[in-house]
Amino acid sequence: MMVEPSTWIIAAGSMGGSALGAYTAVRVAIATLTQKVLNLTEEVTRLRAWKHLVVDPYVPRAIDEHERRLNDLQRKVFNGP
Repeated sequence: MMVEPSTWIIAAGSMGGSALGAYTAVRVAIATLTQKVLNLTEEVTRLRAWKHLVVDPYVPRAIDEHERRLNDLQRKVFNGP
């Protein structure tokens, strides 16, 4: 049984095309995931900056305010109104 050369070329071309398509799909997936990682890294950096600007200064004030309210409550409970 003899196979014509054109059949071999078509078979090789289709195999190469599917391999190229798979390679391209993997490269696109890697590029997409890389961009997601960069976006998430940027988001974490922004959240850390926000935490340092907003949360860190607020926490000590909130603790002091809570302690003040507890002290007022203790005075009212143990010393009367």
